[in-house]
Amino acid sequence: ERLDHYISAAQQAWPVPGMAVAIVKDGDVVMARGYGVLSIDDPAPVDEHTLFAIASNSKAFTSAALAILVDEGKLAWDDRVVDYLPYLRLYDEYVTADIRIDDLLSHRSGYGTYSGDLLWYLTDYSAEEVLRRIRYLDPTGDFRASYRYSNLMFIAAGEVITAVSGQSWAEFVQQRILDPLAMSRTVTSASQLAGKDNVAQPHGLVNGQTQRFHWRDWDAAAAAAGIVSSVDDMTAWLQLQLDRGVVETDTIFSPERSREMWTPYNSLDRKRVV
Repeated sequence: ERLDHYISAAQQAWPVPGMAVAIVKDGDVVMARGYGVLSIDDPAPVDEHTLFAIASNSKAFTSAALAILVDEGKLAWDDRVVDYLPYLRLYDEYVTADIRIDDLLSHRSGYGTYSGDLLWYLTDYSAEEVLRRIRYLDPTGDFRASYRYSNLMFIAAGEVITAVSGQSWAEFVQQRILDPLAMSRTVTSASQLAGKDNVAQPHGLVNGQTQRFHWRDWDAAAAAAGIVSSVDDMTAWLQLQLDRGVVETDTIFSPERSREMWTPYNSLDRKRVV
């Protein structure tokens, strides 16, 4: 009852028309519940099956997809990215030649926080075209010696998955993660929402007032922020993480890979974040 009150208060404080929360503990889903409504102009209630954009939580799925390929011996975390994406050129010849797979996932490329996001947001560039254009971006930090949050590097990680597997990032994540976990309502692109019911609408504050926004496709950045899911589906993902990559008798990724993915690789010094 106290938790219910706390979550409802948080919904009002932000404010957001609707939200959903799930809790997994000791192998059980102890809570999966919705709060509020789908939209300021749609009074239908949010429940545990309501679809929301999970945004940058998609990055963890990209890391897991790469972990699967590491388990299969098809790549290694310290492989050079240019060996898979020969067209990739960064701001410095040394960085271009030496950036590794784990660098892509650790926000230590040297590019500025959110640098280059306007290359994919509301553009029709493909992921490859976005990456071909980033050579013109200047760094704001030192390679492997600074923390700068980068969507671009996760786009590159998604393209590595395609280069290695022969599947698109979306196909690989669907077949190797979402399907085995029975995350049946989860989609990898906003373009797949057409015809689906129980979908929360995007909102934001404009001049202090909550307004509804339109869904936008940003498939070029899907590996960084493309997944749309429900808390009911996400409980399966939470359980997979708690069980170190194992679901029932099926191993999605090995416990060794799980520990690697949960190991810190880049210290975040708040005074240095830009």
